[in-house]
Amino acid sequence: SVGTVTAFAVALVGFAVFYEGEATADVELNDSGVWVTKTSAGQVGRFNYASQALDGTLLAGSASFDVQQDASDVLLDDTGSSAAAPIDVAHLSLDGQVRLPAGAEVVSGGGVTAVLDDEEHLVWVLPFDGATSFDAQETEPVAELEGDGALTVSRDGTVFVAVASSGELTTVRTASDGTVEGDPQTSSLPVDKAAELSVTAVGDDPVVLDRSGSQLILPGGRSVSVDDGGSGVLQQPSAGSDVVMLATGSGLVSQPLGGGDATVRSAQGVPAAPVQLDGCTFGAWGGSGQVVRDCAGTDRDLDERLEAVDPQSVLAYRVNRHVIVLNDLSAGTLWMAADAYEKVDDWDLVQPEEAEGQESDASLTNPEQVDQFVADRSQPNRDPQPKDDVLGARPGRTTILPVLANDVDPDGDVMTAAVVGQGPAGVQVQQIMGGAALQVVVPEGAEGTERFRYAVSDGRGGLAEASVSLTVSPLGENEPPVQSGDPVLKVGQGSTATIKVLPYFLDPDGDDLYLASAEAAAAGDEVRSRPDGSVEFRDGGASTGRKVVDLAVSDGQGGLVEGKLLIDVVAGQQPPIAVNDHVTVVAGESVTVEPLVNDTDPDGDELRLSDVDEHDKALVTANLDAGTFRFVSDEPGSYDLTYQVTDGPNATTGLVRVDVTSPDDASGAPVVVTDTAMLPTGGKTLVDV
Repeated sequence: SVGTVTAFAVALVGFAVFYEGEATADVELNDSGVWVTKTSAGQVGRFNYASQALDGTLLAGSASFDVQQDASDVLLDDTGSSAAAPIDVAHLSLDGQVRLPAGAEVVSGGGVTAVLDDEEHLVWVLPFDGATSFDAQETEPVAELEGDGALTVSRDGTVFVAVASSGELTTVRTASDGTVEGDPQTSSLPVDKAAELSVTAVGDDPVVLDRSGSQLILPGGRSVSVDDGGSGVLQQPSAGSDVVMLATGSGLVSQPLGGGDATVRSAQGVPAAPVQLDGCTFGAWGGSGQVVRDCAGTDRDLDERLEAVDPQSVLAYRVNRHVIVLNDLSAGTLWMAADAYEKVDDWDLVQPEEAEGQESDASLTNPEQVDQFVADRSQPNRDPQPKDDVLGARPGRTTILPVLANDVDPDGDVMTAAVVGQGPAGVQVQQIMGGAALQVVVPEGAEGTERFRYAVSDGRGGLAEASVSLTVSPLGENEPPVQSGDPVLKVGQGSTATIKVLPYFLDPDGDDLYLASAEAAAAGDEVRSRPDGSVEFRDGGASTGRKVVDLAVSDGQGGLVEGKLLIDVVAGQQPPIAVNDHVTVVAGESVTVEPLVNDTDPDGDELRLSDVDEHDKALVTANLDAGTFRFVSDEPGSYDLTYQVTDGPNATTGLVRVDVTSPDDASGAPVVVTDTAMLPTGGKTLVDV
């Protein structure tokens, strides 16, 4: 298929606060650890408050994952692989696997694991310790819903599911051992059938947010209006309290559970789910970096903006026992916020299962993931997050501008780019490959720097802009290429996997690049490569962990840069890695999509297409045996289709964005796209122009 492959470069920032509280007879042994994530490196880490450092990390199975925790019950939710895995906190290892229906949601807490399958409208509730025995075909669900639901689990293990279409809240109570106790109970919800709901728990009390109606449904069914509720995010489940917290794009709302007037503390940004912990309330907002801590009295109150937080950061709190950490998909650093906000930055010192004798290099600790994730399409859409670019070109040539390479969509949507306005006066900038990139045509004799803006669309109404500074470099001058990101290739132990590495390199002058060499750093492993950037890694099978392939990339003008390809060797059967695709077609015409062409499997297993979603405004005809599907629609617009790719024992969800254009839009002059051919010495090659 014609695919846009945008590597997501995200990282982690955080701050931690620890409250000793009042002395109690607590005899539970704990490691004072809270689990955090660094999605850019595919890592889950444990932050030890006592030592003020990360003391261990694990590799996730895909680029889309999260961590849930309640004391020593820690669950790695690997949404990109439709699986979850309990973490053995004593041995820092995964302890089995919970296979989930495609697109299912899993939530744990209070010794319970709950699974919600919105496709079949089923709910399962299991003890946390027995969750790995879950089988969607064999395990009896505890409830059948009448529509899509919103799920949460309280601190004591009570499960709540809110369903708008039926106007019901389902409650499943559990015993101390995590088993279901009694029949599920239902109560009415005063919401519209199409309302967008979320639910949380304050002690045993459920609270539902109706974003569509900008209202909260309090315990007992009473509803109260909230300002800016459409942007609201409910608090994380907490111990009992007289209030529920709601963060919006304009403030932190404290709403009494018994009704009455709410109090609002002004804030600005993209809200994270607030937290109530040990008599304090915590709020955080991405974009602004604003944080709020509001405790009994005023001695520990805080309202300020964190430094070194990227304006495009997405924030989320992590809480375990009495430790709270704010995670930010940004730079991989941590801040202790007990008093002086001491900075902790030691992810590079705790590499997951690092290969014996491998030299640690701080520049290799922020790798980009080549696989992508498909977010919950029922959740509110968020705008893309483009970043400004500094690029180069040569006079008298056509150069592709990879403007999307450093841009991020927080929902995993497929992004496209288009020039804003007429573009720069001195050169011609064109949209190519359906918006996967831009191309600049530079006339002979051009020089200097031009600036223009481009818009990024996610196909779902999300739109954002960034700028490009384009410098035309004379032919007599040359700057060597630079490595713009660290590619990470996941491979099963003893297996073979392939990746293209040139998208992770950039030439400041816009020269075409080729891969000059690729060599394995460890004995016993084999590497084969081609000048077009394809690298095949065959693991020797001796050990798991991180390995390195040394790369050399040339611009053909005498400039050469050395780089790294990071290899994560993992044991056990691994799921496929689905890479999102982008296709364009004229309304009324059909296109055959091959979604598996750019998908890979870490174990080298053969991939098969097992399912493709239908769409009510298009005709989608799947040919599962051929691994393709046919798409046709008479209505222009963007269409998102999910599909399932399987290697036999495992399945992964992928995403295809199909842009349907009107015949009038397609009637313009064709755009000629620059091509690069690799010609062997003394040989010949065929160029498909």
